[in-house]
Amino acid sequence: MAGNKYLAVNTNGETYEVVASQSGGSAGNIIALNSGGTLDSSYLPPGVELETISVPTSENLTAGNFVNLYSATGTLTGRKADNSNSRNAHGFVLAGTTSPAAATVYVKGENNQCTGLTVGTRSFLGIAGGVVTVVPGAATLLQYLGIPDSTTSIYFLPREYIVRA
Repeated sequence: MAGNKYLAVNTNGETYEVVASQSGGSAGNIIALNSGGTLDSSYLPPGVELETISVPTSENLTAGNFVNLYSATGTLTGRKADNSNSRNAHGFVLAGTTSPAAATVYVKGENNQCTGLTVGTRSFLGIAGGVVTVVPGAATLLQYLGIPDSTTSIYFLPREYIVRA
């Protein structure tokens, strides 16, 4: 990609093109975001890790879905969070998966794979892993997710939820 290249000059004064590294670069190299638009964890210093968990899935997930984690016969498993059936959000996925493949679930951070968000509006868990900007009236579960900073991005911190009577 054109955005992932830069020009450099060698010791002979010659200009050449260099491709920015998406993972495991060397000292002095310019870093490029990966295909998911995030920084590869190989660039993080020792002791700093992304807060993720890899789990098998019991249904297909789409990038941006909020995910509920539960025990399926003793195995921690992921499925779409849903306010209509008391499946609270424990995290989200940035890449889609086909069940029963494992999904990388981010337990907090920026979910930049959403669609149709309203900037600056309090947002709540919707149905099928989605987000709504109106307090769900008929839902059995009410969980605040955060405030979007763009139409595709919301910063998620796990929060308590209310199960309605």
